[in-house]
Amino acid sequence: MLSSLWSTLSSWVDSDVALLAGACLLSPQRQALTHHTIVVLTHSQNQLVDSLNKTGVPSILNDLRRIGNYHSDILDWYRQRWNQLLSLPPLYAEIFDIPRSVEDETMYNSS
Repeated sequence: MLSSLWSTLSSWVDSDVALLAGACLLSPQRQALTHHTIVVLTHSQNQLVDSLNKTGVPSILNDLRRIGNYHSDILDWYRQRWNQLLSLPPLYAEIFDIPRSVEDETMYNSS
């Protein structure tokens, strides 16, 4: 999957890759989004995809979405076993919302 994705993207110019990156960042399928945010992001993402005007964009977005879901599943494993981890760098825990204490776990679960 990654090799075919890379071979497709390697022929694109920088502005196309920037538009695709924007479309990925504005993906309404991300976790913890409100309904209003999803509507705004869907509209913005559609505008970016229309600007790209490339036929393979939906397929690329689906591949990237699958990679993101897989990454999220892996992070969930760490989130569920945070108290068993012996050494977790603080920055890593903060970036990926992995609790390091009971207080952190309460905060992450309430948001």
